[in-house]
Amino acid sequence: MLLHKLERSEEGFGTSPGGFFRIAYSEATSASSATQFGWWLIAYDPTAPSCSFSLSATSKSFPVTAGSATFTVSTGGSCTWSAKSDSSWLTVPAGVVTSGYGTVSYSASANSEVTRTGVISAIDANGNAAGTLTVTQLGSSASYTVSGTVRSSAGAALTGATVNLAGKTTTTSSTGAFSFTGIAAGSYTVTASQSGYHAYSSGSVTVGANQVVSVTMALLPVYTVSGTVTSSTGSGLLPGSVVTIGDKSATVSSAGSYSLSVSAGSYTVSVSKAGYVTYSKSAVSITATQNLNFTLTPIK
Repeated sequence: MLLHKLERSEEGFGTSPGGFFRIAYSEATSASSATQFGWWLIAYDPTAPSCSFSLSATSKSFPVTAGSATFTVSTGGSCTWSAKSDSSWLTVPAGVVTSGYGTVSYSASANSEVTRTGVISAIDANGNAAGTLTVTQLGSSASYTVSGTVRSSAGAALTGATVNLAGKTTTTSSTGAFSFTGIAAGSYTVTASQSGYHAYSSGSVTVGANQVVSVTMALLPVYTVSGTVTSSTGSGLLPGSVVTIGDKSATVSSAGSYSLSVSAGSYTVSVSKAGYVTYSKSAVSITATQNLNFTLTPIK
C-alpha cells in the first residue's frame, strides 16, 4: 500500500491571470520502507467562461399608439446579463439581472411627436452591449400652427410679403404677421418674398407636439444703382460698356446709361469696354438708391 504525505506547498507562478502551483509530497510503501519525494504540478485558470449572446429579434416597429412586446436572449447558463433602454419612452424592467436564457418585456409610450427610434441593449457582466434591438415608432398625425413676422433689415414690419411653408402660401398682414395651420409634425423650410426685397429662405424649422413655432425673418432691401459711362478724352458717352456690381452686370445703353438692382452690402465694382482700361474698385458700399458715374481711359 502506498502512503502519501503532504510535505509543503508553493505559491503559484506563471502568467496572469492563469498559472501553476506545486505541492511537495512523500511516498512510501510502508511506514518502515524507503521514502521517495516529489512534486505535484497543478495548472489553474481563474478567467470566467466566454459568453456569446443571441437575441431573437434585432428590430421592432410600433404604431403611434402605446404598445408592448417581448424578445428573448440566449447565452450560456453561467453568463449574466441585464436589459437597458436608451430612451425614456421605451421602458424595460430596471435592475433585473438574468443568467442564461431569458425573456425581456418592454413597452413604448404613445407618440405625439415625430417618428422616433430607440435601442434596447443586452448588457453583459462587463457592462458592454452584447446585443441590441432597435425600436421605431411612427409619429403623430396631429397638426400644428406655424406663425411669425416678416420684417425688414431695419426692423420695420413688411405688409403683403408672400410666405411659403409645406406647399402652402399666405401673405403678411399690416403688422407683418403670418400664420399657417394644419402643419404635420416634421422639419420644413420657410420662404418669403416681396417686391423690392431679396427672397428669403430659412434654415430647417422643426414643428413638434403642442407648440407654435414663431419665425421672424429679416428681408434685405434691394436698391437701384444707376449712372453713365463716359470717355476721359471728352468724346462723350460710351454705350456698350459693361458695369458689374458683385455678381450682377448691366450693359450701358445707346444713351450711355445703365441701371442695376443690388441688395444692401459691400461689393467690388468694375466697368469694361473694348479699347479702354478696365475700371475696378473694391469695398463699394451700397446702402441706398444712388448714382454711380464712371470715366474710362482709352488704351494707348
